[in-house]
Amino acid sequence: MVLWFRCLRHRTAKPVVHPPLGTGTCDFYSDCLEDAKSCGSEGYAIGYGERYCERFSSRTDFSLKGSEWRDATLVCLQKSLVETSQNLRLGIDISCETITDTAFDSHPACYTQVGKSVCDLGLSDLSVIYDVIDAGDVLSLRGLRQAVAVADTCIFGLSVERYAQSRSLRRFNTDPDFDVEARLEFWRRLKKEAIEQ
Repeated sequence: MVLWFRCLRHRTAKPVVHPPLGTGTCDFYSDCLEDAKSCGSEGYAIGYGERYCERFSSRTDFSLKGSEWRDATLVCLQKSLVETSQNLRLGIDISCETITDTAFDSHPACYTQVGKSVCDLGLSDLSVIYDVIDAGDVLSLRGLRQAVAVADTCIFGLSVERYAQSRSLRRFNTDPDFDVEARLEFWRRLKKEAIEQ
């Protein structure tokens, strides 16, 4: 999926077409968001958004389904900040903390989009995701809140899938990497560990 958008330059109302959002196009974070409001290397745009966009984009060990999830998620995360970037360009003062809050608030919904949800990934793709993310980010208060929100979404969805499978004469997916019980256990354990932190 390619999405073109307009990034307002130099706080003028004249938009400039920016390259497509998504995989391999992580420039949005520095070219639009950070350029509109400099929050530095510790701010969300450079210190989190661009860093993880580049890390995820460079991974070649996702399955096809995992790659599709990654691509859709990267687009969603950037789209969630386009309005913030444009408002900054129009002179609306938005703090670095508010930018970070806005971005993190979008994460669970972007990770669990219908049809492109982390909940639907196999254990091998989940392992790739955890290999990309720094432990300090996972164990931060924001990271733990995200983990609980995503786990809740996945536990509910997988519980519905398990029920549907139990009512069917055949299993939907017999690949052990996609076993509903194993994935359900993964998300329950993740939620429990996040809450205990």
